[in-house]
Amino acid sequence: MFLSFLACGELVAANEISREVKIKVVILGGDRPRPRSEQSWDIVAAELNGNLLFINFYETVGKVTITVKNSYGQIVCSHPCDTTFEPVVIMNVPVDKDNYTINIIGDQIEAYGEYYL
Repeated sequence: MFLSFLACGELVAANEISREVKIKVVILGGDRPRPRSEQSWDIVAAELNGNLLFINFYETVGKVTITVKNSYGQIVCSHPCDTTFEPVVIMNVPVDKDNYTINIIGDQIEAYGEYYL
């Protein structure tokens, strides 16, 4: 099982040594979106444990929708949440061998990452 994220965050696979992986975060608002510094893991992190994907929001970023897509671009899991009241999201995701993309979209944030099973 191989896991990776694109910039800043962490993802841990069950039955493997924990490894840091990355989530790319873009802060929205103002004149134009701006990429977050290398400290982006302060906002959101993801951990995969078996078929459960844990998304931890370390900062409140308002209402977001979290989607997981397979390599065909099909949404295999989706969850809307308000990070003000739900700082941790647990999603049941497929464990089939594939490449998966996590998208976190809201008014204040766009974040994405990938993991491979």
